[in-house]
Amino acid sequence: MSLDKKVVLNASYLVKTKWNKWHEGEICAKRPIEDAQNINVKEYFVHYKGLNRRYDEWITLDKIDFNSYKDPYEDPEVILLKAELDILEKSAETNKNILTRNRMKKRMSHKIARGEMVLNDLRKKARSDTISATLEKEFKEFTKVKFITSVQLGKYIMDTWYFSPYPNAYGKSSNLFVCHICLKYFKSKSTLYKHIMDCNNITPPGCQIYKHNNLALFEVDGEKYKLYSQCLCLLGKLFIDQKTVYYDVDSFLFYLLFEIDHNNEKYQLVGYFSKEKESEDNNNIACIVVFPPFQKKGYGKFLIQISYELSKREHIIGQPEKPLSYLGQKSYQCFWRWKILQILDRYIHENKNNNGESECLINVNDISLETSINREDILSTLDKLNLLNYWLNDSHTVCIPANQIRVIMNDSNLCKKPHIPIYPDCFISTI
Repeated sequence: MSLDKKVVLNASYLVKTKWNKWHEGEICAKRPIEDAQNINVKEYFVHYKGLNRRYDEWITLDKIDFNSYKDPYEDPEVILLKAELDILEKSAETNKNILTRNRMKKRMSHKIARGEMVLNDLRKKARSDTISATLEKEFKEFTKVKFITSVQLGKYIMDTWYFSPYPNAYGKSSNLFVCHICLKYFKSKSTLYKHIMDCNNITPPGCQIYKHNNLALFEVDGEKYKLYSQCLCLLGKLFIDQKTVYYDVDSFLFYLLFEIDHNNEKYQLVGYFSKEKESEDNNNIACIVVFPPFQKKGYGKFLIQISYELSKREHIIGQPEKPLSYLGQKSYQCFWRWKILQILDRYIHENKNNNGESECLINVNDISLETSINREDILSTLDKLNLLNYWLNDSHTVCIPANQIRVIMNDSNLCKKPHIPIYPDCFISTI
């Protein structure tokens, strides 16, 4: 039997990645290749070990090195025990104490036998269709295979990152086509174009709360615009690993950022963030997404600025819902550094008593009230910058080495000004 028919699910192989490098990956699923003349021709979904799931992809047989096969049910501990037994047997040849040798071999054999019994149970469980008892494993199992590999939104075709629970008729398609106006989804381009001709929506739903040049921000109530919000969440989930709602959207507000083409008045969705209407922790963002064609253009930090501006107008001290993703953490830390350093630099210059001094005292609550950033995020940011000489707990006051502020602010890697500033005058008074 040829090797190309012996791909073992859940096994590990060396796989040739899209970067033309070999990397160990686990084969998670298989499916027929769409539009292939032979329905028996399969493609395989691989998860690259040690890499973020966004890099998981469907591959063909020619990308797999079958000589690198690793048994998915072989326990490393049992492998080690077998290796120890081999060493023992070799050394026993020169061991004159036969009784000691036999006792050691018997003990090792019992350990291996117990290990094999455990492995047999694991094999039976792994090969059955039963789902793990834990919710975490249930979620990972449910979302580990990304069926939709690309999605078209407006003029942009985007490679997806993660699984999204679209209904089965759509969720198992390789390609998805989304109306840029109402966000309804289709399996074919022709069906999408036919829908667009009949789509009655001209502008996005909800209230426009901000507009400057070619950027517009809309607030959408999940309860009032339920179908639109659900479609938005399903689309966003293709680019978020966790922390997103799918269908229970009533308790959320969504803030959608659009680029406007003034020539034909078309609205192109750039990204969005959501937040709970009522949050005990004053979370001003539940999840945030900037779609791939618009990343690294400053839109993420722009949405973060918007979230804190809204918190300020609501007279609350805000924070993002935690834990943050890796990309979210980088964006927030960059924003916090810039915002807090701006305040510190201004304070040092305004307070003449501290001019020329090596240290100055800053009240963290004052910074928090001015920026709407909570105290814990302010203190962690200052700590990462090594700007905390000491902290006076009773007065919420920190001691800052003033002479280091200017040095840090001149470091473009540490203090990056947002590429797209917000203009408070551009907020529409309805909010």
